[in-house]
Amino acid sequence: MLKNLDNIISNHFLSLVCSLVYFLLGGTLLAILLGNQIGFLIAFIIYILSVLLAISTPAEKLFRFLHNIRSIETNEERDYLIPIFEDVLSAIPQDEPFNKEKIEICIIDKMDINACAIGNTTIAVTKGAMKAFDEEQLKGVIAHEIAHIRNFDTIANMFMFIASGYFYLFTLLLQFLISLTERPTSDKKEESARYFLGSFIRIFLYAFSFFVQIVLAIESRKKEYRADETAYDWGFGEELISALYLLEKISLGDYSNLKQKITASHPRTTTRIGRLESMVYYE
Repeated sequence: MLKNLDNIISNHFLSLVCSLVYFLLGGTLLAILLGNQIGFLIAFIIYILSVLLAISTPAEKLFRFLHNIRSIETNEERDYLIPIFEDVLSAIPQDEPFNKEKIEICIIDKMDINACAIGNTTIAVTKGAMKAFDEEQLKGVIAHEIAHIRNFDTIANMFMFIASGYFYLFTLLLQFLISLTERPTSDKKEESARYFLGSFIRIFLYAFSFFVQIVLAIESRKKEYRADETAYDWGFGEELISALYLLEKISLGDYSNLKQKITASHPRTTTRIGRLESMVYYE
């Protein structure tokens, strides 16, 4: 992964910056609580160890368990999925910056139509996706998910997952400190000032958290576009377009409110289709 550090930084700069900010907030508050710089060092060590653990093989297996992802078990599943999966792998150039031979195709026992990539080696499709998509469409979907691993999107997501835990801890500790300062006192002016300061900090935390949500949503949508482009580069543009058309056809429409639209992690399906069609049919 270190030899592809430039690729990771260039493709996930905003995610890494947000991750760093979250860590700095949590580490600084821990240093303040402990009254010395050792607290910041402790936070740094815990953060690095957490990241290393999160991108490890045991952690990936744990995520599989938590998300109900299992290996292929039946002959019917094996006879259907493995040839499709191997066709996708065979189309991926050997010089790509990841070991495609280590990737495993797995199944999620849900009937919704979905697929995901986790860690460095796991691609999973739902039973619903296996039923809804034909073989060519499923190749496009699988290529898109493998592209997330190729583009190190899953690693960037792990960094943000750990950093978000730090920010959550930071928020809890800060809320606790605010509650201590807002206890009633005999000095009403001091009490009002503390209440005003506490309210200001709460508003700032909400605004900051919402701003980061928007930034990460923009970054997430860029990841989806890049994964689409990578699948196209591997020769699965038309298959992915067909799969996206099916998703658009069976969707119930977009009834999300403004906040949900702004913080959505995925672009509109029609936007993705349009971008892919411009590459496949007009370039």
